Amino acid sequence: MTPPELIPELRTASKLERVRLYFERAFVDAAPGTVRDLEAILTDFPADVLLADQLVIAASMVSERGGPPFARLATTRLGTYSRDTPPPGLGLAPGSRLRDRALTMLQRHVLFRRPARHLDDVRESLGLPRRGYAVFDEFMSPWLFLMDTAESFEFPRSDLPPQVHFIGALTPDPPSYDSRDSYEEPAWWPGLDDGRPVVLVALSTVANARSNLIGAAVDAFAGMDLTAVVATGGADFVAPAALPSNVHIEQFVPLAAIMPYVKVFVTNGGYGGVQMALKHGVPMVVAGVTEEKPDIAARVAWSGVGIRLSTDAPSADVLRRAVMEVLAGPGYGAAAGRIAEDLGRHDAPVEAVELLEELARTGRPVVRRG
Repeated sequence: MTPPELIPELRTASKLERVRLYFERAFVDAAPGTVRDLEAILTDFPADVLLADQLVIAASMVSERGGPPFARLATTRLGTYSRDTPPPGLGLAPGSRLRDRALTMLQRHVLFRRPARHLDDVRESLGLPRRGYAVFDEFMSPWLFLMDTAESFEFPRSDLPPQVHFIGALTPDPPSYDSRDSYEEPAWWPGLDDGRPVVLVALSTVANARSNLIGAAVDAFAGMDLTAVVATGGADFVAPAALPSNVHIEQFVPLAAIMPYVKVFVTNGGYGGVQMALKHGVPMVVAGVTEEKPDIAARVAWSGVGIRLSTDAPSADVLRRAVMEVLAGPGYGAAAGRIAEDLGRHDAPVEAVELLEELARTGRPVVRRG
């Protein structure tokens, strides 16, 4: 189900209100049940460290209730407050400090006053003290926070907590396309080497119900001197009967396998796909307006690795022009290449394990060195 199906109020809420509703309904209300489940697991398996997705706020509650230290693994952009950045959820890049501080104060003390109280009510019901924290503070860990990207893709923060470590991109290896894999290499795959630029269009794991971007891509790239591969991700899209010969539509295309061929990645801004593109130095066109995707799109534009569209339903003409600009402008590819180099300096799984082992061994915050 999509977020608006789970939380109907999202359909009519303002941008600011959507952030508040999403946090309150999706994360705070899930905490008590998650606490019970995690504590039951820890009874059978008394772990030294609890590793949690950054959005599982129950992890901190379990730790406070006598559980082990907890680490968080980022699965999206760094969504915590800083004096150097605008507040998360608004899709903004850093601007004037006056503007960013004013927006942060508005979010912390006005917009999120009710969910902060609700969070404290939940904490109290679990026998924990009320803290009055701003809600995004719950996404940090005082022990260890694993940020799976390059530091050059994140907004600079002079107040970055010392326990935040940039470990590079946690991305899967490509499939081998043999009988053991469920994905079969499509017939058009060998043509990716024919010298024409390859444009990949793919939707994210969650926001894949809207077919606007898919239809625009088919119309935008029909007959052009390029190969367009469109991965629908399960979106409800019916391909035209006469599909252009240079456009290929699949429900699923493994990003790790196709990305080495791609010259431009068109995405609605899912974090995993963006990190996969960055790992391969592929510039992007981002068209996403739901969840945290505006924040991710803001980083794509700020870092120079792509173009941000202010809609998830661009016209074919708008999409075509944006892709052609990225193909023609060497600056986008150069910027993506620089971040790929930064990511290449990391071995994300190894670094994550070493940091987690240090936390398990010492039980103390694992801070950056140097």
